[in-house]
Amino acid sequence: MSLPIDPLRPQIEAACNAFEKEAIPFLTQDSSKRPLVSTLADPQKYRWICRNIVAQTAKGQLDKGVPVASVKIWTPEQVAVIGEFKKKYSLDPVVQTTSTSGIFTDGIKRVWINIGLGKISAEELKEFLGHEVGHIEDNRKLTAKDPRVKNILEGQQTDDNLKVFISVYLEQFRKAVPTKDRKTFDQLSETIIGNFSLMGKADLISTILLLGELYRFGQESKDKQKEGQKSYRPLLNEGQASSEQKSHLEQLRPLQGVEVSRLLLVAKLQAIGIWPTFKTKPNLRPDLLKDVQEHPQHLKFFGMCIQAAAKN
Repeated sequence: MSLPIDPLRPQIEAACNAFEKEAIPFLTQDSSKRPLVSTLADPQKYRWICRNIVAQTAKGQLDKGVPVASVKIWTPEQVAVIGEFKKKYSLDPVVQTTSTSGIFTDGIKRVWINIGLGKISAEELKEFLGHEVGHIEDNRKLTAKDPRVKNILEGQQTDDNLKVFISVYLEQFRKAVPTKDRKTFDQLSETIIGNFSLMGKADLISTILLLGELYRFGQESKDKQKEGQKSYRPLLNEGQASSEQKSHLEQLRPLQGVEVSRLLLVAKLQAIGIWPTFKTKPNLRPDLLKDVQEHPQHLKFFGMCIQAAAKN
């Protein structure tokens, strides 16, 4: 008796051959839901886990009524992209099934990749990985500017160290803001970020993620042509991304009740000068212009940070 997934077995096998070739480990959970990393140290177990989790991503789509011919799973081309980044940047990539984020980094060399990203194209995967590599490069740059950053990156995430990291980000932004605008920057920082000395750990980490994205966007905005070619899907009316495809940016906590992810992207588009054209797209999210009009202070602060980071 054949099963609905049987026609996809050759694709699953091809994907696992590619993962094995690139020696990319998988993070799953054992029966007690403890993290379990599978590497090529046990090839038989590795292949069993790979086939199982790639098949599960396919089965999840079939269960939702997606026709077999339209099911999207990992291809050797996509896996090769991870291998290229692994070699070029000395990364330590791990494919996982235990997170709701699409892709993120520990800030040093490890990059966590959700198994669900097999649904996106190789070009989009390159874009995602390039962004995360950029965060690693940013952290090296920030560590060179202030050695205290190294403590956080090495896992010493005490509240005091997290506050230091926030201070470092804000200091780097402020230094690059024109002298005449620093008073405005300070006022906006107080309004938008608030007094981080009073924050608990969760809010400290969320603030670091926000400032890290602003710094990264500033670095990326230096290449206006490349950035102008990106899709910026969260700003378009193309439906919600699956949880596997969401980035940390899309999962940032609301800031003073404001969903910041889309405003960050608008601020980036403003910084590279294409927002006036972009906002005329017919498939723009209908609520986006309203968000832009209602939160000018957030946009101004984000824009100042992005422009300042571009000078670093």
